[in-house]
Amino acid sequence: MVWEGRWKPGLQITAMLMAAMLLLTACRFNHQAAEPEKQGTIQVMDGDGYLVTLKQPAQRIITLSPHTTELVYAVGAGRQIIATTRFSDYPAEALDLPTVGDVQQLDIEKIISHHPDLIVLWPSGSASRQVDELMKTGIPIYRTHPRKLADIPVDMEKLGQLTGHPEDGSESAQQWRDSLEKLRQQYSASQKIKVFYQVYDRPLYTIGGTQIIDEAIALCGGENIFNEIHALAPILSVETVLARNPDAVISTGGMSGENGLALWKRFQMLNAAKTGSLYFLDSDLISRPGPRMVQGIQLLCKDIDDARRKQSFK
Repeated sequence: MVWEGRWKPGLQITAMLMAAMLLLTACRFNHQAAEPEKQGTIQVMDGDGYLVTLKQPAQRIITLSPHTTELVYAVGAGRQIIATTRFSDYPAEALDLPTVGDVQQLDIEKIISHHPDLIVLWPSGSASRQVDELMKTGIPIYRTHPRKLADIPVDMEKLGQLTGHPEDGSESAQQWRDSLEKLRQQYSASQKIKVFYQVYDRPLYTIGGTQIIDEAIALCGGENIFNEIHALAPILSVETVLARNPDAVISTGGMSGENGLALWKRFQMLNAAKTGSLYFLDSDLISRPGPRMVQGIQLLCKDIDDARRKQSFK
């Protein structure tokens, strides 16, 4: 999975990241018998295997992460969102919505007071106890939990159905698939180069092989140098990275200067530093598993391809 919001130094970063790490592996299934389908009833299975049933398209929606907000806007239902969370800053209209907390702490009472008829949440971005509290309210909940890139357009289609915009959802999903396939055809067969993906530099976080971003790196013709690690967000030493000598460093932030890339410029024995293959990538584009992630992957592929060309002339 990926992490959403703005990275900030200190305990906040660690708390957000560890929450995502601990919660991502939870995959629960709703074993309650589904109600007999009635005329006009909408039923979809969400990303965690729960059956979501609505008597009519949702008109009062609360989204509980930045990427869920973007997904609902992408299927044409943005005007039906009545509240969201901090850092839900895209599209610009989302900034005008009232907020009900953030990925670390939701205001359950405030959520209930808005009388939503659908909550869209990211399980790894919300504390499990708070998700349990929301389940007890009886408010329909759709969990978006992309584990693979192919899961993102599926969310678009299902949210389109739940919000009364099935055609918009299908169209957005197909456009997303087409864009991703174009990138796959362009880059996936390219010569592999070693990539270090830096989530943050203090502490030094990367991604393991079970991360959706690992799939994106492979699609671009790169090889995540820590893809054998099953931990979602391992903490590393600088020496460990130097020993694997990546051909490219992709950073989404840091405190060492130049968005965390200054850390590597002083190690000129590193292939990535020697060839100037040090790149910053906006975390909002690559770390939110929603509509704009395909744009982030496009930028990721361009950076990896640039590093590949530089390696060929080394």
